[in-house]
Amino acid sequence: MFNKEHNFIPVKALKHHWTQPFFSYMETPRPDYGIMLVVNGQIDFVSSQKFTLSAMTGDIVFLPKNSYYEARFRIDLGDIDNYLINFESDMDLDCAVPVLLAENASFECIDLFREFVDKFHNAESMNLHSKGLFYLLLDSISSQK
Repeated sequence: MFNKEHNFIPVKALKHHWTQPFFSYMETPRPDYGIMLVVNGQIDFVSSQKFTLSAMTGDIVFLPKNSYYEARFRIDLGDIDNYLINFESDMDLDCAVPVLLAENASFECIDLFREFVDKFHNAESMNLHSKGLFYLLLDSISSQK
């Protein structure tokens, strides 16, 4: 998915600690593409087509733009934390439901996620440094597949 020639533009980096049972994009579609690292816990993604994807600690999930799904946080099993990078692309990344990109992400992937989110958490805008680091992260994810 990410090993083709696309222009990727990171938009926002977020850290989440979930205490509510779900977050929904069932009524309105997801506005951006996203890549999520599940730092702790389990998140079940249930699409409008009733497709379910379970992601656990160390998993990396691709969240498609314009998709309809609900993220269900298994807070009954413990803390739920994730890093999320929202981004745009100059091409349509043809996908309708969340996709598991990597299970048990490598230490390199986790470190790049952490570095990106720590440096650009809630930044008002991204710069060339953020774009370069984002491409390093994408390369690390694609080399893990």
